[in-house]
Amino acid sequence: MYLNLPATAMDGRVSSNAHPAFVEIIKQLDSDDARLVREALQSPTPIPIVQIHRKLKDDKGFNVLLRHLLDLRDTQANKPTEDPRLPAMIDNWIRLGLVEVAYDKHLADATRYSWVEERPEFLRFSQDLNSATEKIEFQRGIIHRTELGKQFSSAIGL
Repeated sequence: MYLNLPATAMDGRVSSNAHPAFVEIIKQLDSDDARLVREALQSPTPIPIVQIHRKLKDDKGFNVLLRHLLDLRDTQANKPTEDPRLPAMIDNWIRLGLVEVAYDKHLADATRYSWVEERPEFLRFSQDLNSATEKIEFQRGIIHRTELGKQFSSAIGL
C-alpha cells in the first residue's frame, strides 16, 4: 500500500486520487486489516455481513452476541476460519471511513447468507443456549465501501 501511494501521487494523470489522509489510513491498518479490507474495497457491490443474537422466545428482546461476522475462509481448504479480532477490525475500517455497515439493509438474495448457520461461531452459540427460553438468530446486513474507500482503493492500486 505504501509503495503504490507515492506512485499515484507522482503520476499527474491520477495524482488527485492520492488524498493526504491516505498515509494516515495506511498507518492505522495492520497487515491482517489490510488483507481483509482489500475484499471490501475491491467489491463494487455490497458484501453480506451479519450479527448474531440470542433472542428470548417470549419476544421480549435479544442480546447481540457477535457483531460484524463475515464468511472468512481458509483459501486452501475452503473451510470457515475464525478471527476473533474481525469485529474490531471492521469497526476500525468504519472509523477510518473506508466502509459502511448497515443492519437495517440486506441483500435480497437470502442464499447469500446461507453460510451463517455453518459458521463455527454460530454453532458454538447454538450449543451454549437454554433451548427452553432462548434461540440463536442472525441479523442480515451489508458492508460496502464508501466513496473515500473507493478513492483509497484506487490510489493504492487495488
